[in-house]
Amino acid sequence: MPNEIDQHREEIDAIDRRLVELLNQRARSAHQIGMRKRELQLPVFDPEREKAIFKKLLLQNRGPLPNSSIQAIFRAIIEETRAYEEASSSGEQKK
Repeated sequence: MPNEIDQHREEIDAIDRRLVELLNQRARSAHQIGMRKRELQLPVFDPEREKAIFKKLLLQNRGPLPNSSIQAIFRAIIEETRAYEEASSSGEQKK
C-alpha cells in the first residue's frame, strides 16, 4: 500500500514540475503580448479576452474538478500573470 502511495506522489511531483514549466512558458508569452500592448499603448487588462478564456476553459473541463475550481485556479493564474506583466513593464520583476 505505501508503495502505491509513493507511486502516486511521484506522479504528482512530475505533474507539478510540468505545471511550473507551463506556467512560466505562459508568463513568457504573456510578457511578449504585454510588450506589444505597450508599444501600441493598449491596456494590460482586456476583460473581453478574459471572459473568452474562462468560457473556453469551462467548455473544455471534463472533471473531476468542478467548473468553479477551474475558474478559481485560472483566475489566480491570470492575476499573477498580469502582475508579472505589470512588474516587468516597470522593471520590478520578482522571483
